[in-house]
Amino acid sequence: MKQLLPLLLVACAAPGSGQEVKPGLTGYRADPAWPRKTGEMKWGEIPGVTVDRDDNVWIFTRTIPPVQVYSPAGDLVRSWTPEGYGRAHHIRIDPGGNVWVCDIDAHTVSKHTPEGKLLLLLL
Repeated sequence: MKQLLPLLLVACAAPGSGQEVKPGLTGYRADPAWPRKTGEMKWGEIPGVTVDRDDNVWIFTRTIPPVQVYSPAGDLVRSWTPEGYGRAHHIRIDPGGNVWVCDIDAHTVSKHTPEGKLLLLLL
């Protein structure tokens, strides 16, 4: 499985492509057009970002909806709000493709399907 850098607004610049590369980010350049968010999609503080096995970028942001998933091309794949959501803290994808989120206000860790169905809640 190839991995994208878990950084927002970053796209690959092929070596020798003639594209300007910022020092310290050899091989990468900022892409202000990524992702292509719809008008309804907002970002607040983003304490959690991860990448799944299909190179989709998962963002856990402190706004509604807090879970936002973008394809490598920058298109919105899906979004959802964890049950009992308080305030985003962290997000991870386990080897089985399950989504784990930590909620700093609710003091919980929860396990979800990629579509957002609650599988486990740790208090």
